[in-house]
Amino acid sequence: QRGFHVAAVDMRGFGMSAKTPIDAGKDIRTLAGDISGLIQALGHDDAFVVGADTGGAVAWCLAAERPERVRGLASISAAHPVDLRRAIAARPWDFGWINLRSLLCRLPRVTRAQNLLLSPRAYRKELELDTGSSLAGATFDRILDLRLRASRIGSVRRGILWNHRMRTAVVPLNWVELTVERPVLFIHAQQRLWNPVVRRAALRARHGFTATTVPGAKNLPHVEAPAEFVSTLGAWLQENT
Repeated sequence: QRGFHVAAVDMRGFGMSAKTPIDAGKDIRTLAGDISGLIQALGHDDAFVVGADTGGAVAWCLAAERPERVRGLASISAAHPVDLRRAIAARPWDFGWINLRSLLCRLPRVTRAQNLLLSPRAYRKELELDTGSSLAGATFDRILDLRLRASRIGSVRRGILWNHRMRTAVVPLNWVELTVERPVLFIHAQQRLWNPVVRRAALRARHGFTATTVPGAKNLPHVEAPAEFVSTLGAWLQENT
């Protein structure tokens, strides 16, 4: 309705589709290349890229490394992997769940079948931590059920663990100090732990940086308050078109 062609993309290892049984191609460079290639495959030279959580980390890397493909970047509860790692290193006590998730997804292969990160209890805990009181009852249960069903698809678990690593991925050395020369919208929760991440993100963004929150939402505004999220995103897109 606002005049944009929208493509909602499942990353490797996510969503309800079948999953590849091999580990090749599950690195930040390949994932950024996936989105770059998809933009062209859909018939465009560039696009506004919107990424949440792990997808946000990939979006930051794409915007920095392939600026010709990105018209603008909307980051939802996410940051460039280097910036998030530096923020965690500076204040590890503020990032307990992220640190635990990062550790669990790097456990040896022999323990993956029983990885606590993939248990129903962990899925519920993560969704509770990521959302506020506005997401409750039947809506919360429906989203949790969808995530659990997706986690049971054949060969999906290795993909989930690989993708969890991307939020704090070790990027190629020549990517570490790359800046983003496109407008950036940084949507985050009203939590103190995001303050140092926002500051680092603002330094990396060199062509317009807007940080904001969505009222009534925490880390998943597109799920918790979709109408308000669309309004926030749509206004920013139109300002930068």
